[in-house]
Amino acid sequence: MNPWFFGLQVGFVLSLFIGPVFIALFESALDRGFKGGYSTSLGIWIADFFYAATFYFVFRHWEIHFEEDDIITYLALPGSIILLSIGIFSIIKAAPSYLHQPHSSNENPLSLGRCFAKGILINAISPTTVVLWASIVGSMAAMNFSVNDFFKFFGSFLLVLITLDTIKIFLAHKLGTHLSGFHLIRIKRIAGIALIIFGLVIFFKFVF
Repeated sequence: MNPWFFGLQVGFVLSLFIGPVFIALFESALDRGFKGGYSTSLGIWIADFFYAATFYFVFRHWEIHFEEDDIITYLALPGSIILLSIGIFSIIKAAPSYLHQPHSSNENPLSLGRCFAKGILINAISPTTVVLWASIVGSMAAMNFSVNDFFKFFGSFLLVLITLDTIKIFLAHKLGTHLSGFHLIRIKRIAGIALIIFGLVIFFKFVF
């Protein structure tokens, strides 16, 4: 398969997933504005590249046969804890005092750095992300993709992901500008509850 086309396919399919990563991206754009959403996306993209490059290097240079259950076991507990923590923090933060926070404080370097870290953590610690990239890169290895093919794949993948994530961030940011403060608080609480549910699902499915 053509690596450009394969990257476009994977990027489009992954961008349609509605999970913890999507919730985090949506909440950041809604709460922190366009820069906050983009900072979270940047963290997500870096985590994706890390796993894609790591698995490609492993599959290319070593004949390693790993069990997906082993990876899930190592990541499920910290992943569920991180999701639960971020979800609880989102709910606690969505208090009436949130209405009186100045919007400019949401775009300072420290705030954007937190969004960036959140994007990396949520994506990097997710067992689903690891298994997906192991499967995708395993397919690439089976198709004998060269190093050049890998970068073509990831370039087209990133092109789709950046384009669609930018649209998501823009729409979430615009939605935030048209909602009242109380509506924003409700959405933040819903997003927090969703992250808690994802964390509990991971915990009871893979850890408990």
